[in-house]
Amino acid sequence: MLAGIDGCRAGWLAVVGTSPADYSVQLFQRWRDLPIEDFTCIAVDMPIGLAEGGRRACDRLARQVLPVGRKSCVFATPARAQITAESYAAANSWGRATLGRGLPIQTWHLCPKIRELDEALTPRDQEVVHEAHPELAFQRLAGTRLVPSKHRKEGLALRLLLLEEAGFRGLLKEIEALLKGAAKADDLFDAAVLLVTATRIAKGEAVRLPQESERDSRGLDMAIWY
Repeated sequence: MLAGIDGCRAGWLAVVGTSPADYSVQLFQRWRDLPIEDFTCIAVDMPIGLAEGGRRACDRLARQVLPVGRKSCVFATPARAQITAESYAAANSWGRATLGRGLPIQTWHLCPKIRELDEALTPRDQEVVHEAHPELAFQRLAGTRLVPSKHRKEGLALRLLLLEEAGFRGLLKEIEALLKGAAKADDLFDAAVLLVTATRIAKGEAVRLPQESERDSRGLDMAIWY
């Protein structure tokens, strides 16, 4: 079984299946509720592995892959010390004093999910769980077409088209089921495209950034797949 997973308001949204043509949508309140042992490959949109200085080669390389105007979609990954800070002000101040740069507020909002994943995963889990990035996955599906922001109607429309071209059906019905506020349409699309990435990883067809291993202080491999 394969899965593409994205963090959402209610926890972790998973598109689970053997391929885009055979999938279901599942919601897990906590990462530890996910039965990793049932999966052969999971692609998740969340940093795995944290550099002490916050700069990871995989983030830099991922930005290089994206076209001009879309590179900022790869947020700066926090340093390990920042994910346990008591407040944004503390994390930001630590970054300025220690690293010479602050922490983007968008990254701070991701810290609870990053911390949850960091506390749950071990290097051995990475035989199954891989960090991935939806924007790289969508751009690979789009080829030479530019994928607009997911916060624009045309961006969502193109993402749905790309997913349907990849074999998905019935995603609009799944969106209607998510309107209760547990997750948004873009969360579903991101999780769905990461099922495509999980399929590529399982088949040996995915791209890994960087190709060589770069590990953090916990031994976690810092790499982005697409």
